[in-house]
Amino acid sequence: MGFERDDSSLDDGGIDGVGFDSAADDVEDAQEEAQIFNLLYKGADDRLVKRTPKEETLQGIARSLVLEYGFDLGDLERAFSVRLTTVSQATGRERTRRVKVDVAAFIPGSAHVADHVIRAGLIVPAGTRPDDEKKGLAALDDVLGALPACEVGFWTNGTELAFRRKVIEGSEPAFSDIGGMPAAGEDLASLADQKLRRRLIAVSSETLAQTFRRCHDYIHANQGMNKSQAFWELVRLTFCKMYDEQRELLGREREFWVGLTERFTPEGQAAIKQRLTHLFEEVQGKGSVPSPYSNFFSPDETIGLHDPVLAYVAGELSRYELLNSSEDAKGAAYEEIIDKKQKADRGQFFTPRNVIRVMVELLDPDESDYVLDPACGTGGFLVMVFRHVSAKIEARLQARWAKPGTPTESERMALRDTQRQWASEHLVGFDFDRDLVKATKMNLAMNGGDGQIHWIDSLKFPDGQTSDLQIVRDRYPLGRVFTLCFTNPPFGSKLPFNDRAALANYGLARADLAGRNGRRAQVQSTFKRSVAPEILFIERCVQWVQPGGRIGIVLPDGILGNPGDVHIRRWILERCHVLASIDLPVETFLPQVGVQPSLLFLQKKTSADLDAEALGTVTDLPVFMAIVDKVGKDRRGNLIYKRNPDGTEVAPVVRLEHHVATRDGHEVLVEIPFEELPIDDELPEVADAWRSYRSGRGQ
Repeated sequence: MGFERDDSSLDDGGIDGVGFDSAADDVEDAQEEAQIFNLLYKGADDRLVKRTPKEETLQGIARSLVLEYGFDLGDLERAFSVRLTTVSQATGRERTRRVKVDVAAFIPGSAHVADHVIRAGLIVPAGTRPDDEKKGLAALDDVLGALPACEVGFWTNGTELAFRRKVIEGSEPAFSDIGGMPAAGEDLASLADQKLRRRLIAVSSETLAQTFRRCHDYIHANQGMNKSQAFWELVRLTFCKMYDEQRELLGREREFWVGLTERFTPEGQAAIKQRLTHLFEEVQGKGSVPSPYSNFFSPDETIGLHDPVLAYVAGELSRYELLNSSEDAKGAAYEEIIDKKQKADRGQFFTPRNVIRVMVELLDPDESDYVLDPACGTGGFLVMVFRHVSAKIEARLQARWAKPGTPTESERMALRDTQRQWASEHLVGFDFDRDLVKATKMNLAMNGGDGQIHWIDSLKFPDGQTSDLQIVRDRYPLGRVFTLCFTNPPFGSKLPFNDRAALANYGLARADLAGRNGRRAQVQSTFKRSVAPEILFIERCVQWVQPGGRIGIVLPDGILGNPGDVHIRRWILERCHVLASIDLPVETFLPQVGVQPSLLFLQKKTSADLDAEALGTVTDLPVFMAIVDKVGKDRRGNLIYKRNPDGTEVAPVVRLEHHVATRDGHEVLVEIPFEELPIDDELPEVADAWRSYRSGRGQ
């Protein structure tokens, strides 16, 4: 259940090596108060509400109740007033007071009155303990006791999520912990046997990402692990879950399940640990069913969570059906839990998804391309290229389907196999961080893809000490294989590259010094002691692509404009055609870093191009240029929405979600309309302008 706020401001992509000098201290206060769209609005005046941690949590709850639990938005209400009556043990006097239920769900189609509430949820401040006398689980029990039709409620502090059950014993209600909540149309009896329960939830990217984030935070807070360690523990369990679903399709008994009350007893927690330990051994390739994930995990890896923590996380993941959830949902959820802080310490930051998308759309890879990211991080560019080309593969194969748009199971399997095979042969990534190489492989797997991801230092190639170096030397010699290169390399003066032997391989590392020896002028060629890595990555990308190959790279804006960097621009123009240059605003990577980035698109000149230039027969080619002012968020990372010229908000757009819900005991496909305010992001307009520009030039 996705019940916590979304702290991510940079959507998508892996940690793709943006290493600007940190400028968090330079972030200015936003001119306008940060706002968030209110799913439970009542009128035009409350469509946007103030963004607070509690509000973000509440909106996550509302989305989960609809997408995961099948409630209609019209049957939900926020801040519903409930009257509580208590009796003083000392005086016997009754005391009545009103409390607000943060989210209430009502009997479908009924009036919004207390007698019709069937689910009640409380959101308490972060850090509140469940045993807090005033704001803990006892407060939820009081609410459940005052609502006659409400058997189940939930409580969250943003990190922990608890479900409570009410049972009437005699004349008094009794309360106990349970591991889940019935969906709309279900009752507690339907949750009794989790092992045999068939109705798992295929979820959207928002709800699955929220659940992953909550589990990650829970491990970090309750296990004493840093965020990177917590990430890998959650990854192990996620791949256990996907493998368990594959085993089940082959007729094996499900092992990744958690009973309704099992995680609340030491005996139950131990049983969960035993099942999942055995399952992880099979994921590593030690079982009778072949594991597609065995090469992701070393033989000595184990699940290192304490029994109570493991039981909590397993209970959260067990309700989902990952195999039938979309690759987009799984991929976005995976990327959601990448440890941003630790990578920021290394000079690396998330590349926003909208930036990756526009770069891929501009270079428009197809099935004939061989694509490299030499600083791949967690694979954001490779995943986006895979999705882009996969759509083209699907469009091509649809012509052979009996019913285009509705493939049979065999046609769907053939499509996935074709897409995955293409990726395994055409997508290549390099990174000098072994953990990020592993993370990229998993990111592609979560998105239904594959690729050749290798552990090397791209700037030291063809030298270095990594185990994959010889493989890369043999398969990917400079200038022979790749037709496309996308990358967002490490940036900044805090990350100078100073390997003297490797610098000798770069023209951009040379320092030409003019001197005199007597009467004769001499020019000596030597090498700088260190060079910013982003400068060297420009040359490395040009070296790696074939003649005629294209490059999309993220760079600090200064390289394209600083007077002191004119030699870099001259070097580029001597070897490449500049296809496009796009200036992005400083908000692009804020609040993490405050350097203004640019996107540079190049095409490596062929020998014919160079010969024509030598003869003076080439005319200057036009360059597509754009300046982007808005990328969908403010300087603090909060979403910004489009507004009309008079400052009023633009009308919301409707997005339809299709989900399975239970109605009168039967599973039915329901269409859920979601209203969303358009994000103020100009990058899609840049992509449209590029396509018009290319079309106008007959390309």
